Amino acid sequence: MMIPGEKGKSQYQVCAGDTATLWGGRFEVLASPVLIGKIENACMKTTDHFLGSGQFTVGLAFEIEHRAPTPVGATVEFEVELVGVNANKLKFAVVARDEFGLVAKGTHLRAIVDEDSFRERLSKRQTADQTN
Repeated sequence: MMIPGEKGKSQYQVCAGDTATLWGGRFEVLASPVLIGKIENACMKTTDHFLGSGQFTVGLAFEIEHRAPTPVGATVEFEVELVGVNANKLKFAVVARDEFGLVAKGTHLRAIVDEDSFRERLSKRQTADQTN
């Protein structure tokens, strides 16, 4: 059972393949889509060990303020805390910092889903796509 207050940390060193220039940006700094992916990963690592067999989580929503650029080579530390549980929904408070200070903060919402149900929904969508 998941209880609010569960915390997790992870670190990531920014590399050239993570930069905004690869997403149409102008500077070689950590791209927002990569930042969000790392936040999502930190949240999963924090709570996935509480899940039952055949369960996993999927991202539902992000409210992230990307407040400062992080250059290639800098290390970003992600701190996440489970702040809410409502049925199958998990809400996390998230903060990202590098050696220069605050990089991002906000919230991330995830849902616990059943793997078999997810596969079935995916299969239906794939089949529908092939008939169009």
